[in-house]
Amino acid sequence: MDDMISFDFTLDNILSVKAPRDTDPDTLHEAVRDKLITLIQGKHECFMFEGTFEEDSND
Repeated sequence: MDDMISFDFTLDNILSVKAPRDTDPDTLHEAVRDKLITLIQGKHECFMFEGTFEEDSND
């Protein structure tokens, strides 16, 4: 029997990128991803524990 469960976390940070006022937000994903990478590399991310999940073993 496997004694492993899943621990669920969410990332609790707001990422802000500069762009012209009329920019489509869907075009900013790469800039936001780069900002997130920088945040994580600097160890400034904030993970919030949400709970645990156990798979049903009655299958």
